[in-house]
Amino acid sequence: MRPLTTKDFRGVTRHEKWIVPRAIATYCSQCSGMGTFSLVAPLYDKSRHTVSFSGDCPACDARHLFWVVNPQENTETPPAGVFVFPPGKARRAPKSFGVGVPTPLQRSYESAVLALAAENYVATAVCSRRTLEGIFKYALPSDKQNLPLAKAIEAVNESTDLSAPLRLLAHAIRQGGNLGAHFDAEREPTAELAQQMVDLLEYLIEFLYSLPRQITDLEEQLSSSPPAEVDIEPAG
Repeated sequence: MRPLTTKDFRGVTRHEKWIVPRAIATYCSQCSGMGTFSLVAPLYDKSRHTVSFSGDCPACDARHLFWVVNPQENTETPPAGVFVFPPGKARRAPKSFGVGVPTPLQRSYESAVLALAAENYVATAVCSRRTLEGIFKYALPSDKQNLPLAKAIEAVNESTDLSAPLRLLAHAIRQGGNLGAHFDAEREPTAELAQQMVDLLEYLIEFLYSLPRQITDLEEQLSSSPPAEVDIEPAG
């Protein structure tokens, strides 16, 4: 079975006294297309405290089975797990980088990951470049946020030491995005290139947003905790 999350729910309803999804957005294990599965024929299993459903792919009609484990009576308490069978081919899921990443940037990054998961490599390249623009836009002061991407990368480097490897990978994503944005019958983004672009996006977001936040949190914890007293025995 493949695990899902409550973020995949598309509306909720009530079966008996339990809050359950009305539909679930995921990809089909047979045709690999993304779609919203309408859930039908709910069945509550009291001995296992689960609610099971059936749902057909809206594109190819392939039958899928869904389970909600440990359903709750209110929407504030999430179930213990949500699963679909058959699982299908494993696909990359977006990371959650935490509160330090602006919401529009997180959404743009997720679009790149979903395009990669759908094997749309041209869209992955375009979304990756768009995400790269967001990475450096939010890292700059407001009076510099309209700089062209190449100059924005260098401007960020003036205030944050990106080091040569990170600057090079940022420009590599920029160039890969240009490849996807312009039609070229002989040079289209490959699966390997698209995968590498998303990998590098994650490195940049973690370096520029997540890591500084984690360092700040650690410094605050250290400064608020009194140093431990150490007993020193006299020598001799």
